[in-house]
Amino acid sequence: MKDNGVGFHGGIGFEYNIIQNIAFFVEGAGRYAKLKDWKGEMTYKDWLDQLTKKRSGVFWYYKYERYGKYYSNVDIKEDKPTDPNFKNLRKFECSFSGFSLKVGIRIKL
Repeated sequence: MKDNGVGFHGGIGFEYNIIQNIAFFVEGAGRYAKLKDWKGEMTYKDWLDQLTKKRSGVFWYYKYERYGKYYSNVDIKEDKPTDPNFKNLRKFECSFSGFSLKVGIRIKL
């Protein structure tokens, strides 16, 4: 599967020497990557008739009803699914965005 989304990644740091061999540091890093248009292909072997099958298309996220409860699922389909048991149907999206902060003391030997 693939997506052609754009992302950004960057960071910045600061170090302050307390004495000759010891320093205090602060580092921050962040990333933004929200991918919304996943496409791909899938090859699987059907356990019932033991045939290898291939599908390609768009990845869809939905919840489906089974035994009175709704379960999340991601599936690949060429066209938008029309099953009436599906709820919250939309194209699959995934975010790899995040931020980190590091604070510490560095000892130089």
